[in-house]
Amino acid sequence: MDDNVFFFDLEWVLRLASHAAVTPSSGPCNEHPDGECPGSLLWVSDDTGVYLESNGLPAAEFGPGTSSLIYARGWEPGGEHQDPDSPFDGGFVSPLHLRSATEPATALLKRMRASGFRFMYLRLPDDDVIEVGFAESAELHPQRPVTAEEVARRRQTLIENMRATADGGKFTIMNIHADSELPTSMLYTVGLTAAGQPELLTVGLAVDVAHHILNDLGESIRAGERRLHHAQVLTDVLDGFDVCVIEADMHLPGRLVPGMAYEVFGRRNVRLQQIVWPDALHQFPWDSGFDSGLVQPVIGRPAMR
Repeated sequence: MDDNVFFFDLEWVLRLASHAAVTPSSGPCNEHPDGECPGSLLWVSDDTGVYLESNGLPAAEFGPGTSSLIYARGWEPGGEHQDPDSPFDGGFVSPLHLRSATEPATALLKRMRASGFRFMYLRLPDDDVIEVGFAESAELHPQRPVTAEEVARRRQTLIENMRATADGGKFTIMNIHADSELPTSMLYTVGLTAAGQPELLTVGLAVDVAHHILNDLGESIRAGERRLHHAQVLTDVLDGFDVCVIEADMHLPGRLVPGMAYEVFGRRNVRLQQIVWPDALHQFPWDSGFDSGLVQPVIGRPAMR
């Protein structure tokens, strides 16, 4: 493998990039040493390895035991490419800008979402250039442009796989990353419709927490152990807090649309329930005292039905 090419798990890079794109402030970088470096990832080499981190503030948190540093494949602590004689063990910090002052999400972030690959790579063809690309495996093969037909084929394969998963009595959890239209992450299930139940949605929770909630609820629903209804309060889902189930039978607001569920089952066949969480003072988004610094768009309110 070319030691000037570094492969990063794209799913985790997207989590970092989404954090960097929406955080209210950021730290400095070597290009902006006296001020903020907005909307950027930092590519770092130090004595632990080679990794990416978000430059956004507050710092990224992915849950207990989960690092907010995304190490390059083989360059993690103790990795196969760690070499005292390597120039990348000498230390550097280089920003990867995701946006400008006039553009909330640049082409790089959009390319990440649209690539359909497993890895993002950074390559140094010379000292002054950073090449960003995408690959299916952690090695480079001769690359060719991805055609519109291939993108459509991959999407159709994904839909067919999700349909087969639902037919097999299981479900998939989709993670929609933050962007300029939806400034926080959204996760939803695809498969509960096959059991005659609404799909589940969370917005604004940490991805690992949201995934855990949807997985536990989805499993109990598919097993016939639980049924949820509009305005129901659940006390056993989020430690220390109640959550509220909201169902919408109206036009869904903004980006809160379970697009892949529509693709798999047809829009008319899909119902949606949102698991709505409270702030630290147990206030919900429809309460007047809800923390205005939190982002949690909702598909309805308890009294709407």
